Amino acid sequence: SSRRRHTRFRGVTGVQTCALPICFPVTISEKGEVWATGLNGYGQLGIGNNEDQNIWIKSKIEEKVIKIVCGYNHTMVLTKKGEVMATGYNEDGQLGIGNNEDQNKWVKSFTKGKVINIICVENYTIALTEKGEVWTTGDNNYERLKIGYEKNIWVKSKFEFKEKVTDVVFKNGYIMIETEKVKIRFGSIIALVNKCNSDGQVLIEE
Repeated sequence: SSRRRHTRFRGVTGVQTCALPICFPVTISEKGEVWATGLNGYGQLGIGNNEDQNIWIKSKIEEKVIKIVCGYNHTMVLTKKGEVMATGYNEDGQLGIGNNEDQNKWVKSFTKGKVINIICVENYTIALTEKGEVWTTGDNNYERLKIGYEKNIWVKSKFEFKEKVTDVVFKNGYIMIETEKVKIRFGSIIALVNKCNSDGQVLIEE
């Protein structure tokens, strides 16, 4: 049946989508509201404090949200307007806000254009713009990203795509970049930023 079914959590109705990190589940309601519960030691619930929650509580974000993703202890949302908001753990700059301070309130993150998709991978965040540009921010310990910039700002991928990128997903431990003609699977974000392939990180799938 094509009839839409809604899941009901106690206190939350009309759940459209749900992100399930280990200890702080977050959901989006049919109204585009963000609801969250669980661990909140780094402010990852975005409720204005760092207190853990044992009931569902509405996160303090005003914009209508269409997608929500989580890393280890940070949360990112994509709004209907194509804006990216962030909250939570930020020691590695994964919030992309120009500093490394944790946040317990939602702050605007990406400012390089309208975003159509976001993903979180551990302590990284990746954004795809409507122009087909791939941007990254996050963990740069041991110069892992080798981007030549501060690790807490968004940096455009140096990988040269022949066609416009249409989607970016994280599945089964791989980052998958889809263009209009091919799918490119990255076993490591290093390859995404540096165009390197010494360990077979980049696999082209026709």
